[in-house]
Amino acid sequence: MQATQNITARVIDVLGVPDTGAWGSFGGLIIMAAILMTVGLAAVLLVWNFRITGRFLSLLIVPALALFGVLSPVTLATSALTLANSDIELVYPAGELTEARTKSVASAMTVAVDSVAGYTLAAKLDQVSAQNITVTLDGATLSEDSQEIYSGADSEQEHNLAVTVPAGMSAGVYKFAIVYDLIENATTKNACAAGDKFKGDIGDIRDIGAATAAWTVGDIGLATDIRNNQQYCIGRLADGNIWMLDNLRLGSTDGPITLTNSDSDLKTSASFTLPQLTTSSALDYDNPQTYGPVMGDSGTGETNYGYFYNWSAATAGESRATMPAGAGSAQNSICPHHWQLPVAHYDPIKPNHFQTLNAAMALDSGLITSDQANDPWGSDYDSWYQNWHNDGPFRGVFSGYWDDGFIAQGEIGYLWSRTAAPTYDDSAFYLFISSDRISPTYDIFRSSGLAIRCIYKQ
Repeated sequence: MQATQNITARVIDVLGVPDTGAWGSFGGLIIMAAILMTVGLAAVLLVWNFRITGRFLSLLIVPALALFGVLSPVTLATSALTLANSDIELVYPAGELTEARTKSVASAMTVAVDSVAGYTLAAKLDQVSAQNITVTLDGATLSEDSQEIYSGADSEQEHNLAVTVPAGMSAGVYKFAIVYDLIENATTKNACAAGDKFKGDIGDIRDIGAATAAWTVGDIGLATDIRNNQQYCIGRLADGNIWMLDNLRLGSTDGPITLTNSDSDLKTSASFTLPQLTTSSALDYDNPQTYGPVMGDSGTGETNYGYFYNWSAATAGESRATMPAGAGSAQNSICPHHWQLPVAHYDPIKPNHFQTLNAAMALDSGLITSDQANDPWGSDYDSWYQNWHNDGPFRGVFSGYWDDGFIAQGEIGYLWSRTAAPTYDDSAFYLFISSDRISPTYDIFRSSGLAIRCIYKQ
């Protein structure tokens, strides 16, 4: 979708004029003019006062002009591109350049786009009169085909503009324009099903309380995570909670991401740095690691795998030292602000989001009776798996996991909880689903890379 504002094209002139040496600048022209005026005035005085003949006068003027010629540079030693806020000028004497010249300058821009997903800034060359001049923007060589130079949500930004003029190019006037185009970013969607239960796009995922307050079981909608413009399907499930119905897809292949307590589930810290995604990192129990893109991930439907995180990354930096065995549930996570990782326990008297949801969905779908639902740890709870599949209310996926490589994609699904295992420092609790089984609580090595589903904190 086109944005409402386009940035005005910058017109760039390449002008062939005298060099910017001592006499090539405006100040130099003034000095040269002063010399000529002085010589001329002296000549007039000599003629007037001493009645000097024209022949003798020429003996004075010719050396003066020769001196002017010596002082005015004609070499290319100081040739340069001078970039102002509105144009670029190539300053060099007539003739041909003996070597290529390049000059760059920072170009500040202010952009106004009212879109939670941000915008993409593209650029191309237009009205080109010299094909052999090279123009780059942030290191990318521009052409007459539009190309992306920025994608994000910053309203003010700075780009580096550079122009190179090749050797052998004659002095002259060469004009071209850089045409900018501003396009609102489309959010990345895993489309929720349409119908009476679909409540539409409710905007920022952090602030869904009012929009979802009247939702009943089965109501679903779309919400956008402003941290990377990812759009998620969310829904009220049979336990009464709002859940993400897609795996978390937070991370970048370009570098780390800084999370803050205004956009993420950080209760006891102001910020957390989520590492860059990798597909080759070693296993790590105590330092955050993120894994992706996941092998076989299509971004939609049954293969919408999201990214994987070790437990330290999932809990925004916890380690075996800060959260040893039996320490309970982590306070922080990389879920969006007002969302959190689910809690899980072996102890049936302690809270367990996964186990509670398992029984509630089984009861709501008629798999079990109310008596069975009152005993969520009954002997057959692991057979209530149908609701966790992609065609069920939870919309689960068999994303597999990471353990020194991507494993079991399309076969099983793992999801982190925020709870440390009770007796073993190296482990934490997770959910396991397969084609014929559900285990709401298992413990696994914290070094493993698992997917994440977040639950809204009412």
